[in-house]
Amino acid sequence: MKNFTLYYWYNKYQKEIPSNVSRKIFYSSFFIILVMIIFSLIESNTINKTFYKLDLSDKVENIILEENGFHFKIGKNWYLLKHPIVKYLSIGDSILKKPNSLYVIVKDSNNVVKWESEVRKNIFFSKD
Repeated sequence: MKNFTLYYWYNKYQKEIPSNVSRKIFYSSFFIILVMIIFSLIESNTINKTFYKLDLSDKVENIILEENGFHFKIGKNWYLLKHPIVKYLSIGDSILKKPNSLYVIVKDSNNVVKWESEVRKNIFFSKD
């Protein structure tokens, strides 16, 4: 009976797949992962620029829960919000966000501030 140790499996692997082939597999998978990371960074920057330029100063008129998250009707547009800010929002609240800013203020119907902070990650995605 053979001794199935790590050394045995390493030798068997080297016989079945030569080192130059395994190197090619490693480098190609590394390249694919690198490309995926670069594309995800470009995508997140695009969304952040959109959020940075967004101007909001309307009330939450409706809230719908769908499978991908909470959709809020703010003014005339629908937005998908992905942020802990969701737990502070209810119908009748107002959201204030100036263009070219990351600062967001949420006020209730009595104009009392419920939440305010600078948001560093993207939270708004337009449904329309």
